[in-house]
Amino acid sequence: MAGDGELPSWKLFLVAFAVLGVGNVAATLIVWRYSGGDRGWWPVHLCAFLTVSCVYALFFSRLHGTALARCRNAGLYTLVLAATLNAETFLYYSLPINWLDVNEGRVQLTFLQRIVRSAATPWATYGVFVVGAAMFAKRAE
Repeated sequence: MAGDGELPSWKLFLVAFAVLGVGNVAATLIVWRYSGGDRGWWPVHLCAFLTVSCVYALFFSRLHGTALARCRNAGLYTLVLAATLNAETFLYYSLPINWLDVNEGRVQLTFLQRIVRSAATPWATYGVFVVGAAMFAKRAE
């Protein structure tokens, strides 16, 4: 049961999903702006982003503890996640990479380029934030 000023888990889910949903729309706009010929795929991007955000919000609402159960704390924590994901999306499309030189072995990707271009980066970001929520919940017990 939620205490004074705390949210029940279903409201926590709504807060997390709403904040991430706004972030997902922003990420979709970044994809639409920078993806060039793939602009027509924006509905697929948005649906994928929203699906993953829904799963994250479910985990987040189940792992919440006193430290994250307040609306402001939950919103801020999720806002940091949304900002991180949007920064990753922006860097993915805006970091210049000379793929011809990379593919011919003349240059290698920098550390930042390897992180940003890794398919594991968004999943790792969500994972870090889920673990962070679990740590907050454990500490608050």
